[in-house]
Amino acid sequence: LEVEPLEVVLTRSAPRATVTVRSDDPDAIKKVLRAESRYPGVTVDSSRLPVVVLELNGETTESVLNTECVIYSTVPGEESITLPVRIRK
Repeated sequence: LEVEPLEVVLTRSAPRATVTVRSDDPDAIKKVLRAESRYPGVTVDSSRLPVVVLELNGETTESVLNTECVIYSTVPGEESITLPVRIRK
């Protein structure tokens, strides 16, 4: 499994980003279980896989933060993909 882009930057002026999960094996996308943020100020919507939407919560108080979004799957050897997420307010 691969993700594009390889890193996401969320800001007050661009609080939303779209990530696409790709694979050479079309069945691998069906094995993606869920995606979640390691920071509570970022909401992750994976209801339209292979597209994952990350959105910065307006209540976020951090001005600069490096965190991650983790995409979980049942693909052997690729049970999770870690996507770097940078927040700048």
